[in-house]
Amino acid sequence: MGASPGLTGASALHAVEPSAVVRYVVGFVIYDGDVLLIEKRRPRWQDGKWNGVGGKIEPGESPLAAMVREFREEAGVVVTEWEHFATLSGEGFEVVYFRAFPDRMPHTRQMTDEALCWWPMSVLPASLASTHWLIPMATHVGSHDVPLLILERGATALDGSTAEPLSEVGAA
Repeated sequence: MGASPGLTGASALHAVEPSAVVRYVVGFVIYDGDVLLIEKRRPRWQDGKWNGVGGKIEPGESPLAAMVREFREEAGVVVTEWEHFATLSGEGFEVVYFRAFPDRMPHTRQMTDEALCWWPMSVLPASLASTHWLIPMATHVGSHDVPLLILERGATALDGSTAEPLSEVGAA
């Protein structure tokens, strides 16, 4: 993976060609205090962990179109009222997070070998994927807020900006 033209120094070391970035979507459907989660089988590092429904964004596909497609493929329901609330980005990957608050509980059905389950927000599974803090965030970020961009320290976003902490924990 080479440095991007126009970037120098530390930015060049962390630069990722946009084509080399693997992009994903994850969606949380929240209804009456419950959230729909899927027990992942793939990729291997997520096997047995619960997460929102989602998957890879296909070439030329928008994140919203990918979210609608993934939810239809994995939960058997077309949800179109997705709201982008966060993006998690690191070296070589980007995950776009969506949330939906339907008026009625969607009648979901397992479409793959990955189980679906409605979980009470007050009792989330211990085996959540590494995004356990995103589920409560999905319920608290107001619709008037700008979506949150979260980068690994030192990672470069697709717009070329680099993530650095505002302050270190315990720093004087």
